[in-house]
Amino acid sequence: VAGAGAGSPPASLRDLAVAGDGSFLSGGIGWVVNGFISAYPQHADEMLKVFNPAGLDILGRAEDACVFDAPLLDPFSSTTRYTVDGRPIVEHLSEEPWASLVAEQELGNRTPSAPVFVAQATGDDFVLVSGVDTMVGKWCLTGATVTYQRYDVPPAFTKTGFGHVVGLFPALVEGMD
Repeated sequence: VAGAGAGSPPASLRDLAVAGDGSFLSGGIGWVVNGFISAYPQHADEMLKVFNPAGLDILGRAEDACVFDAPLLDPFSSTTRYTVDGRPIVEHLSEEPWASLVAEQELGNRTPSAPVFVAQATGDDFVLVSGVDTMVGKWCLTGATVTYQRYDVPPAFTKTGFGHVVGLFPALVEGMD
């Protein structure tokens, strides 16, 4: 691999749960949870017990959905409606087995061996810039070759994905270079 590009990488799934809650991609919690269950089947029962019937329904519908199906996955809903105890998903991520598994999945834990171009819009409404800053900082501390470009984009149409997508255009040009 000669190099890699990462545009608005969701470095922390905890951050993604914060930013995604109540957003256009709120039903995307199903993609994340289904991925965790697939990766860690030994914890499936513990993870699933968090969800009420509406939560189990969103997990089921997300199994066959792609990002273009987001309008069918309860956009702009709070994740509090999916949990047995009414707490948002992010609060459950601080408890086991979630906490250890989320920490294991954080980008930045492994140092890339090829140079990486990372692009991030400061007004990203799906991926928190603080998580990307942390990821890049970890990589730099371990000797990775990283070019980090932050695009100063003010927040607009929050929770819609506008701030996430707008940084794509300059990143494509610079990333190709």
